[in-house]
Amino acid sequence: MIAILKIALDVIWSILGVYGVLAYSVSLRTPEFGIRIALGSSRPLLIRLVLLEALMPVGGGIALGLLTSIAATRAISNQLYETSPSDPASIITSVGILVLATSLAAFMPAYRASRIDPIKVLRSE
Repeated sequence: MIAILKIALDVIWSILGVYGVLAYSVSLRTPEFGIRIALGSSRPLLIRLVLLEALMPVGGGIALGLLTSIAATRAISNQLYETSPSDPASIITSVGILVLATSLAAFMPAYRASRIDPIKVLRSE
């Protein structure tokens, strides 16, 4: 029970961290998003742009983490008891939770970026 609570707390902290970084990044790019909207970019396209930019570093981290975990499981495989060193269920679950948490954290800044009024942004420049 304590392990589940710790995992839930870790997921919450990761969501808050990703949200903070993305909210700051999107706020710095407000003029760019205003210009994109003024030039005819659609709101779903802007949301997709921000979400993809949030998920790209996560994809690299997942790839690096999988390679590291493969190397680490070979080193500790003799210490594991009744557990496969490369348990696909736990790997898929952890990758899925990470992608879902990042997507949830990135959606709100992406949605806000798509709702920028281009006239206000262009006048403030």
